[in-house]
Amino acid sequence: MNKQYSSSKYQYGYQPKINYWKYKWNQAIEMGNVEGALHAEWKVEYFTQRQMEVYGHHMVVGNVI
Repeated sequence: MNKQYSSSKYQYGYQPKINYWKYKWNQAIEMGNVEGALHAEWKVEYFTQRQMEVYGHHMVVGNVI
């Protein structure tokens, strides 16, 4: 049985998490923090994949905060 996800729980899907980890990734790169950059990159990839699996699309259209 497939688990149903409530759209009210994740109104914008995983996009806010993707945006956060992209920010952390860029920050780590600017600071020269290789370990932090690799961790943040992994998180971006993970949440992007989850977005695709759960919602069937990569990006949410519109301004997401």
